[in-house]
Amino acid sequence: MSKPTHFDFENSVSLRVHFQLETKKSFTALVESIKMLPVSTLKKISLKVSDQHIWLGIAHKNKKMYSPNLHLECKKVLNTTQINAKFGPDPALWTLFMFLHFGLGITIISTLIMMYANFVLQKSINFQISLLILCTCIWIALYFYARYNRNRGKKQAYFLLHTIKGVLK
Repeated sequence: MSKPTHFDFENSVSLRVHFQLETKKSFTALVESIKMLPVSTLKKISLKVSDQHIWLGIAHKNKKMYSPNLHLECKKVLNTTQINAKFGPDPALWTLFMFLHFGLGITIISTLIMMYANFVLQKSINFQISLLILCTCIWIALYFYARYNRNRGKKQAYFLLHTIKGVLK
């Protein structure tokens, strides 16, 4: 018996949607249930298992840049297995996304330092203000681009969610 908790993919501000599931199955039984899915379903997903973690993704032939991954972290709690689930993008894409944010953060901090130095020296700070506005616009654009990609992968995310809920029954 599965017991999904709140899953709000539509209205979540977070780019990596979190939710919890609970099942009476053990971790090994859960992995075996996934491996026993129909061949038609297994051809559509990729499965990776490590320790008490399961990663479900879209198979390589159907994978797009925006295809989601579903990370399941399983914990034994009394007679049940509690599953902390998280949807996210491909790890390589997420790493690139975080690198771009880190670069923007460094640029903003450097620009603020240059702006302060120019302000103290009573020089023009127009360039620094323009650069700060540009960085802010890029940062906002990155966020909305990530939301756009998440929405493009919504159909695949619901497929992964439906698959795992079927396994938990």
